[in-house]
Amino acid sequence: MSLSGKIIDKKEGKNYILSILNKKRSLSLFSEGGSMKPILPDKSEIIIDRNLDLVKRGDIVIYLRNDTLIVHRVIRVIKDKYLTKGDSALRFDSPLVSAEELVGIVKVIIKDNRVINLEKKRWRAINHTLTMASLVEGALIKILTVFVRFFHDGIKRYVFYKKRVEIE
Repeated sequence: MSLSGKIIDKKEGKNYILSILNKKRSLSLFSEGGSMKPILPDKSEIIIDRNLDLVKRGDIVIYLRNDTLIVHRVIRVIKDKYLTKGDSALRFDSPLVSAEELVGIVKVIIKDNRVINLEKKRWRAINHTLTMASLVEGALIKILTVFVRFFHDGIKRYVFYKKRVEIE
């Protein structure tokens, strides 16, 4: 994680970021990794806001888990917890993200010298669409997993039964 060109240690990262956010309310960071591609490619600049009262489905949030800052999309809000997932990830984050883990909400993405204001109506609609796609994708993966297990177990039972019949 880098902050305006300065590399910061992940352990001190949250405290450092929170101290700045508590003073300024917003902060610019550079992302690492590809779990949010294509909307947030590696090394994109993001501007995060500390106002966590308004976290809703479709928002891209930054949270701290196991001394690692993670930027993922909120798929569902369940009381004071959040189901999150990277746009290009196959699985939802587990366990749910607690309100205490949240650091901020991504409000602006700067990539390829293009500014994407996630507060604009167009991007809110795109974020909503991506969120719905993630829910459908997650459901399909669960269904396929159950189907594959059932199919695999069925083949094992059939082979076992066939061998048993041949022996007798």
